[in-house]
Amino acid sequence: MKMNRTAFVGSVAALSLSGMLPARADPIDMTAFHCGSGDDCCSHWCTKAHLHGFRVALYTATDEARSARFQIPKSLLSCHTAVVGDYLFEGHVPFYVVDRILAERPSIRGVAIPGTPLGLPGMEGRWPEPIDVVVLDDPKKVYVTLPPTA
Repeated sequence: MKMNRTAFVGSVAALSLSGMLPARADPIDMTAFHCGSGDDCCSHWCTKAHLHGFRVALYTATDEARSARFQIPKSLLSCHTAVVGDYLFEGHVPFYVVDRILAERPSIRGVAIPGTPLGLPGMEGRWPEPIDVVVLDDPKKVYVTLPPTA
């Protein structure tokens, strides 16, 4: 099932009314731009972001537009880019990493997980190898390594 913006907002509203949302007392604004390929992984990631306490606005943008607008190297592109405060999160970055960055406030523009590895939020499953979350402006610098789940 392809989820458009209206369906996404409607499902989040239904969850909100059911009392199933969120863990934060004050939701944090997140703007997400996805590739619009028809793949639901971005919508799933945004739904999970909302469940984690983010107030999400979701828009469609091509890879080229996201790369140009946010100055993300094509080698680091995934299927969506999220903006939270002053930080960029490229790809299926786990929310505990987002929380850690928001708490630590490092002097970086953001982080990326290139591609769409299984096991991350919106890409459920297990991953057998560690996954590096890299710093956008210095892809050789690893912000954190996610341990394997299998």
